[in-house]
Amino acid sequence: MEFEAYQHLIQNLVKAKIIGKTYATQPGLYQARAKEIYTELRKNIVDNVFKEYERTGYVWEQYDATTGEGKRSHPFTGWTSLTTLILSEQY
Repeated sequence: MEFEAYQHLIQNLVKAKIIGKTYATQPGLYQARAKEIYTELRKNIVDNVFKEYERTGYVWEQYDATTGEGKRSHPFTGWTSLTTLILSEQY
């Protein structure tokens, strides 16, 4: 049996919040890199949700961790609606 890794959007929201509001704001050796990771993570989340919406006409409950393909429940506006918080940086 092959293991399939799916990500709920909430998992990435928490990562973005921690990186963006903590590590990227604290002066130190890794502040600049944390800002880069935060910016890239936000962009990837928003781009992927939009790409899958364009491809399928739905937002999904989970997204494949490797391909980004929407998986499981759809239409799903629960966790995936958090994309608006990521866009506005309202954590």
